[in-house]
Order: sequence, then C-alpha cells, then structure tokens
Amino acid sequence: MTRHVGANSELLTIKDVARELGVGYRLAQTAINTGQIPSVVIGKCRMVSRTALDRWLLLGQPVTADLGRREPNQSRLQT
Repeated sequence: MTRHVGANSELLTIKDVARELGVGYRLAQTAINTGQIPSVVIGKCRMVSRTALDRWLLLGQPVTADLGRREPNQSRLQT
C-alpha cells in the first residue's frame, strides 16, 4: 500500500519496496530494518520514501542475503 505524503513524495511499505527491487519480502524487510535502506517509522509501520529508495538505488547498493550480518539501524529512538 503506497501512501502519498505530499505533492512530490510518497511512502512505500516493505511489500512495495520488495516489489520495486524484485526481491522477497524478508530480504527487503532485513535491508530496511538494518538501516541499509533508509526508512522511517510512522505509528507501527516502517515506511520508505520514494525519494530515499531512488537515491539508494542510484548509489548502486546491492540487495544481498548477507544483510542480516549488519549492525541494527542506529536511527531508531532508544526507549
């Protein structure tokens, strides 16, 4: 489910990102949760902005199965 946030911006779900990248849901989820793909949390949903995904793709970052070995996303708020 894609959500529109402004005139030029949209937010993508993990399912949307997986479809865009042509990878499975779990691989996309791991890439997002580890911070390799930039994301934000809105309520209980982790979302990726279309702009952030496009920039990430321009950098030529690979989506590989070794994502689980990376450090957890440091941008999350500690509670």
